[in-house]
Amino acid sequence: MPATPASWLLIDAGTMSARLRQLRAAGPPVMIGEVAPLNAGTLMNPRAFLDSAYAQGFSISARVWKRDGGDADALLDAAGRPNNVNNNGWGTLFKELAARPRRP
Repeated sequence: MPATPASWLLIDAGTMSARLRQLRAAGPPVMIGEVAPLNAGTLMNPRAFLDSAYAQGFSISARVWKRDGGDADALLDAAGRPNNVNNNGWGTLFKELAARPRRP
């Protein structure tokens, strides 16, 4: 069954990777935007998606670039450190991804 918009990160890593491979094979230019751990009020772990997208050379952007530890989608806390509060380590996860060498 296809994932609904609120559950796209809830599919298993193998299915996620296969879908991204199909997209890559189709050949259109792709930039994946607004990745975050919360969607429609559901907490998800974007690690499998980000790892697969990175491995296949997709460009990715995150949201929300602000300093707010009370917002689970925010990448930074009020002090500017990675925001990892109630969000599956989102701030550190995206910081690690951003530091990886580019894969064209």
